[in-house]
Amino acid sequence: MSIYIQITSRCNMACDHCCFACNKTEGEDMSIQTFFKAIGLAENYGEHVTLGGGEPTIHPKFWEFFGITMGSNIESFWMATNGKKSSIAMKLANIAMNNEYFDIALSQDPWHDPIKPDVIRLFKGMGHEIRDVSYSPYGDTIITNIGSAYENGLGTTDDCACPGLHINPDGTLKMCGCLDSLELGNIHDLDNTVIDRVNEVTYEYGKECGRDLNQKHIDYIIDNVEFDKEEAA
Repeated sequence: MSIYIQITSRCNMACDHCCFACNKTEGEDMSIQTFFKAIGLAENYGEHVTLGGGEPTIHPKFWEFFGITMGSNIESFWMATNGKKSSIAMKLANIAMNNEYFDIALSQDPWHDPIKPDVIRLFKGMGHEIRDVSYSPYGDTIITNIGSAYENGLGTTDDCACPGLHINPDGTLKMCGCLDSLELGNIHDLDNTVIDRVNEVTYEYGKECGRDLNQKHIDYIIDNVEFDKEEAA
């Protein structure tokens, strides 16, 4: 299972297509206590972890969080950066070079602010992903119609913002990254059997997005209300 740990909802850019509606004036940073809980959950349930934001590199404890993640027992670790903090972005690019455990991408599209060309050259030269979330490999515009994209009329698809378990900076665990996704509880007091039921619904019915769940799935995940599995498929 993929787990997205949103270590901050703050950003040093304010992209018009941001599915999380992050900006330069508002947001919250995850505490170290919540991050330890999140990594522990990921070690138990996650095959793959993403450190995200906002812009993750602006978190005041970013390097501490990065080190904890690198030393954890998760199978793989990925993150994207907008590259505005150029020295950190370039250091991360070097760490990810030929690293089978950690990988990084540079977000570049028409809505991100310009960054130093040296950062772009380094990422390209090292073969790291240059990530443009606004276009498919076929050239189609595929901006998810959530958050700032919805507010600005840029959205073109109703796909999930970020499939897989999503942990907000305050520790709220959601079924996925959609702003209106099903909330499962806070990781500080969550009953892990809830996650077991999420796993079951995800793998048996292919429901990775909280908006795709019907009421029977929700009742089963949250309250363990049994249902006819053929009817709920």
